[in-house]
Amino acid sequence: MKEFIFDRLVNRENICDLEKEKKLLQKLIAQKQNIVLYAQRNYGKTSLVKNVIIDDFRKDHKKSFIFFVDLMGVKDLDSIIFRLKQALEHSIKESFPIKSFIASIGELITNLKTTISVDAASGIPTVSIEPINPSKKKVTIEDIFHSIEKIGKKIPTLIVLDEFQDVSLVHEAESLFRNAFQQLRSLPIIILGSKKHLLKNIFALPKSPLANFGKDVTIQSIDYEKYHEYISERFTLKKLKISKEDSRYLQDLMQRQPEAINLLCYEIYQNHNHKKIDRNIISEAIQQILDQRNKRFEVMLLSFSSTEEKVVTAIAKEQRVSQPQSKEFTSKVNLTAKTVKTNINKLMNLGIIDTDNNQYYVCDPLLNLYLKYFR
Repeated sequence: MKEFIFDRLVNRENICDLEKEKKLLQKLIAQKQNIVLYAQRNYGKTSLVKNVIIDDFRKDHKKSFIFFVDLMGVKDLDSIIFRLKQALEHSIKESFPIKSFIASIGELITNLKTTISVDAASGIPTVSIEPINPSKKKVTIEDIFHSIEKIGKKIPTLIVLDEFQDVSLVHEAESLFRNAFQQLRSLPIIILGSKKHLLKNIFALPKSPLANFGKDVTIQSIDYEKYHEYISERFTLKKLKISKEDSRYLQDLMQRQPEAINLLCYEIYQNHNHKKIDRNIISEAIQQILDQRNKRFEVMLLSFSSTEEKVVTAIAKEQRVSQPQSKEFTSKVNLTAKTVKTNINKLMNLGIIDTDNNQYYVCDPLLNLYLKYFR
């Protein structure tokens, strides 16, 4: 069913375009290459990988093993290991039938103790892994990837690490991942990330443990015409029409971000029939969304310091800022250049602002408009 999907993963039918990226990823996976897939937040990279790339990998192999872990917001090594351990337990449960579990997994994983239990009431199985050596208190990153490497020798395996850039904020994590990845020379790894400056620190700096790792693939803004076709195709279901010019205007207002475009189009779709959608209707829909999300944005802003709010608000009102440490900008926020730089770095690490063509902007187009109108 063709629809405008947001706030969740987008299924294959409702992903707009990304055909070029899909084919390139599939080619690199077939060659067992490592991949660093970058896209701004809410550009559809996780939907593409989970609902297309992984789905096709499973279809192409009668039996396969998919290891997927989301590393967003990890704070320390313990939280990284916890996420990896959970992901391995889930992947094992998904890949091995309960009836043959003990025999199958026992042959493949020899460095960890793997057990399965079944809930008597629901019948839902639970897998747990622990160190095989009683003297070891906990599983390590090396243990987890050693197990995946053993499985990968017997079964076609794909490894996906989402929002990987956050490991750069954890001491020693990059070095530990480098050592782990070296065990996986014949297994394709897809690393997904959305914070450009952190990814650059991980993969581009010569002294970084993961410098020059993998092939870079970037999801760019979707072509205006293709997104217009996507919007029009769904609007037609309620006999709505939108011109190419107003479609482009709508896309630009949402910073060409697929998640935000779909949210705005859904709001229009729900409230109109048999109409030509113009800029007045688009503006009304934006106002309705901002009203709905008022409390959400206010709670977010309460978590900012006063200087952080000053900086992000000034960027929102300017739309794009090339030199935030310039006298022109610092005088607007009444802060020193050093203070502006410190706050920008923090806001970038939080994913609130980012850069594009050496210009700073607010990542969430709706937050950007909220700050512009109400601050």
